[in-house]
Amino acid sequence: MGFREETTRYSVAAVCDRPERERRSQSAATAPLKFIDLFCGIGGFRYAFERAGCECVFSSDWNKYAQQTYAANFNETPHGDIHSVAVADIPAHDILCAGFPCQPFSIAGVSKKLSLGKAHGFDDKEQGNLFFSLAETKL
Repeated sequence: MGFREETTRYSVAAVCDRPERERRSQSAATAPLKFIDLFCGIGGFRYAFERAGCECVFSSDWNKYAQQTYAANFNETPHGDIHSVAVADIPAHDILCAGFPCQPFSIAGVSKKLSLGKAHGFDDKEQGNLFFSLAETKL
């Protein structure tokens, strides 16, 4: 089975592959899938999922410049650091989107961290372990 056939098994991927007018008519007939946008940056995941007819019910990013850009793009300021948000305060959702920081793992990020004498990869306690802390919350 090829990539295209495999991705169309999932509703969001299938919806993204349809013409926009068909997506709009389908969205009106069914309740949209709800998603949360963690480590949202400037909103790439949100843009894509909303074009597929999904509804964003929560967003979070700790970077103030990313928050400002996200607010300009979507008229909504994301919550700050996800660690300061109680799990009970995160709305019910069907999909969890998380754009984890790549700096601890990317070539440029690792080079910068090494030049500053900072830890990188999973040893970076600030950004390198966010996936694991998120998995522990069982959202």
